[in-house]
Amino acid sequence: MDRRCPASTPRRCCQARARFSLTLWGAGHKIDCMSLEVGMGFPTRVYMAMALALAAECAYAQAGLGSITGTVVDSSGSVVVGAEVRLLETNTRQVRSTVSNEAGLFTFPSLVPGSYQLSITAKGFKERTLSNLTLNAFQQLGLGTVMLEIGEGPSTLVTVTAEQQLVKDSAVRYDTVQARAVADMPLNGRNWATLLKALPGADPTNRNAYAGREYSYDGYGDFRINGKAPNQTQVNLDGGDVVDHGNDTKTTVAPSLESIQEISVLTNNFQAEYGNKGGVVINIVTKSGTNEFHGTLWNHFRHEKLNANDWDRNYNGQPRRKYRYNYFGGNLGGPIRKNKLFFFYNYENYKQSTPPGVINSRVPTLLEREGDFSQTINADGSRPIIYYPGTRTAGNPQPFPNNIVPKSLFDPLGYKLMKLYPEPNFAGNISYNHVFEYQRKFPRFSNVGKVDWNINERWRAYGRYSEDGGTMTERLTWVADCVTPACVVLWHRPDRSAVGSLTGMLSPTFVNESMVNWTFDYPLTGLEDSLDPAHTTKKGNGVSDLPLAFPSWNDVMPNISVSGYPTINFPRFPWYAWLNVYQVTNNSTWTRGSHIVKFGFQFIHNYKDEIDSSNYKGQFDFSVSASEFDTGYSPAN
Repeated sequence: MDRRCPASTPRRCCQARARFSLTLWGAGHKIDCMSLEVGMGFPTRVYMAMALALAAECAYAQAGLGSITGTVVDSSGSVVVGAEVRLLETNTRQVRSTVSNEAGLFTFPSLVPGSYQLSITAKGFKERTLSNLTLNAFQQLGLGTVMLEIGEGPSTLVTVTAEQQLVKDSAVRYDTVQARAVADMPLNGRNWATLLKALPGADPTNRNAYAGREYSYDGYGDFRINGKAPNQTQVNLDGGDVVDHGNDTKTTVAPSLESIQEISVLTNNFQAEYGNKGGVVINIVTKSGTNEFHGTLWNHFRHEKLNANDWDRNYNGQPRRKYRYNYFGGNLGGPIRKNKLFFFYNYENYKQSTPPGVINSRVPTLLEREGDFSQTINADGSRPIIYYPGTRTAGNPQPFPNNIVPKSLFDPLGYKLMKLYPEPNFAGNISYNHVFEYQRKFPRFSNVGKVDWNINERWRAYGRYSEDGGTMTERLTWVADCVTPACVVLWHRPDRSAVGSLTGMLSPTFVNESMVNWTFDYPLTGLEDSLDPAHTTKKGNGVSDLPLAFPSWNDVMPNISVSGYPTINFPRFPWYAWLNVYQVTNNSTWTRGSHIVKFGFQFIHNYKDEIDSSNYKGQFDFSVSASEFDTGYSPAN
């Protein structure tokens, strides 16, 4: 259920919703799960009271955290009660401890992805250590029964390899792209979403999925994973929602490839704790600092002089199109205080100047601008016939001699509108006589900073802040017929995201994890951001007296539609889309006998204020019609 803004604010949409669920495992196996999602209105209070009274909510594992569970037994298969179990994260040396309960069961929930070593000690038994335990995001790693040998003496060390089959606690299907693969995989472009094509079941939906996409906020919509619609995919960064709601196939911030530790994708058989949508769940985990300093510097470079020219441009004697990419940056991570406090920072600058946009179109010739259509040939090779206004529709067609319209019939505003089109600059093709090229530019920068804090053996926290920004040069959105610099604009796009998480072991059988998340997106194009702002307005084009049925709140040109010529159109200009998302989650895990119970809640508030594509500026359509002013030919009209 959603609470939406009233109809009086059609360009704004706000949603507030809370999610509750309950998951119950018996002896390591899920036996019951249910969830409830409600909007935030008066009836919601009733639903929330019922949900809380019944503890009806699962831990919503947005953060992509994992867990490790197992059962301690002796050589006879009897459970060992009270064994001390210590879990060491090998990179940060964080230690968590618990004891096996009356069923011999131990669990470590809410673990960050990483490499772990587990040690078990009990009186009268040799210590047993399992090393090289790799835990991915979302993974519920079950060790099964871990047997202790009776007696004293040196500990037993078992190194777990990738080939060893560990017990899987859940039927959830997930796939992971690790940091090494992120670094080693050859990619055309620096977009994180291109990594998705390495996953089983990722079906490309367009050319970008095959060829690769440059760094941008788009990308994951290029893939349909396990047959699920891309706009139903949920994307989290370190557990926090970064989907641009309202678009649903792009993100707010976009992480640099060099900042990614791993990408995990839940593909099927979700538990109630996962997912906001009906599609897959993608969780991107950023790197963390360790007890050693590590840094990287890089530069990725492309230039048109390194490429061959296109065949048609060689044939026409044209030089190579400008094609320049220069991605440079660096990162550094390490300890602020060994075994306690760690940092990681990544910066990347993307200088992207892509091949120019080329638009071929037919514009009025110099003769046609003066009403002379005697030399006009249509794209299909035919010649138009132009009639005195209204005679064709009245049933008595009277063509103009030699297809020349007398200037005495010119409408002054119509004459000015013909002058708005650029003059021809290309010859030799019957279908077009004008070529417009503009240079696309997509400069961006990306900052990612992360701090991890091992407060003590019971408490752990992390925080991450991301900031992207840049101003790209591109034609107005939804303008296919752009033929002048006026419709090429600057798009400003600042993006922000921050997440904080606190995990605490309140007792050996009860663990709580809380997370807050904020994400912000504000693409903006103002009236002054056109490359030729004077020619975006009626005043600048000398047509201030164009009659409009309803007044517009700005002076931007209305839609001018002439069949055969490019449409003069400035939809969604000026334009902005302001997005703010706030998210709070809390998850608790309680071990009771041979059962593991998880419960918690999630609250998300989405607010988006966006100028849509509605035409409020007016429209002039000169197409052939039954009008008494019609000449039978749209340019002549």
